[in-house]
Amino acid sequence: MGLAWYSANTVYNLTNKMLFNTWSCPWTVTAIHLSYAALYSLISWGLQAAGVPGSASMLAGRRPRSGRIPGALAPIVVAHGLGHICTQVSMAAVAVSFSTTIKAAEPLIYVGLSSYLLGLSYATPVLLSLVPIIAGVGIASFTEATFSAVGFCGAMASNVLYAFRAVASKSLASEESEGGGEALSPLTTYGLVSCGAAPFAIAAALWQEAGKAQATLPLAIDAAGGPAQFALLLFGSCALFHLDNQLSFAVLNYVSAVTHGVASAGKRMFTIVVSIIVFRNPISALNCIGMSIAMAGVLAYNYLLPRYPPKRKRIASA
Repeated sequence: MGLAWYSANTVYNLTNKMLFNTWSCPWTVTAIHLSYAALYSLISWGLQAAGVPGSASMLAGRRPRSGRIPGALAPIVVAHGLGHICTQVSMAAVAVSFSTTIKAAEPLIYVGLSSYLLGLSYATPVLLSLVPIIAGVGIASFTEATFSAVGFCGAMASNVLYAFRAVASKSLASEESEGGGEALSPLTTYGLVSCGAAPFAIAAALWQEAGKAQATLPLAIDAAGGPAQFALLLFGSCALFHLDNQLSFAVLNYVSAVTHGVASAGKRMFTIVVSIIVFRNPISALNCIGMSIAMAGVLAYNYLLPRYPPKRKRIASA
């Protein structure tokens, strides 16, 4: 599952950047992505597809016992929608390598949020193992990175939003399980948040880019080589985005929020390597050193976490 997630994410990022090279309308692309995911989920639920576990029972009216799913999903919906908007704005503004470099800070944010929101405490060796991952990914892409305030701020904002989404999803699943309720499956959670995020993403796109998207669409079609090629880029990007997120939520169901964040760092490392090959970016000794440091950090984390598992913080009694 991890390899499939890595592959889907890498091909998605490359396809998405090719799309932005022809049609730089990130708000509109975000709305199309989320609408595709929402429509796919609704159709799957309607057909009671086997690939969407738990959705049929939701539609049949069997809700988790806590009865607080709609309210609990609201912040996840907001984080999902805004996080994707910020990611697309960053991706359209800068190179894949630069956006990916900023994303290297995500494991630290996962640690901070899971510690604050879930009450987890991580041992010093585990925390130190995150340092080479962040440093290594930064060094590996440093030689090809060009600063952009829009790209930097968009990527950092998406880091915070996606980290919060992952921690909140994990918290919701844990609460339902501890309360004896029927926990939502990861794919059902993803479908529900997509359905919730799509409407405001469409409204945001109409407010921000309606005129620009319409005016530049004919030029984008010509730049892509024709309607068929442009449609392939656009809907291929949609399908890959949906698959990437499905796999991300599925992986999150089996690992901790921090492990998910570290796996995301490794996934970005993979994306950097493939993007260098596809876009023929020059490779320096500094790139190789950074990649080695990052992979060493991933190995160190995987070795240390089972030996120093996170613990619940103790609450002092009154």
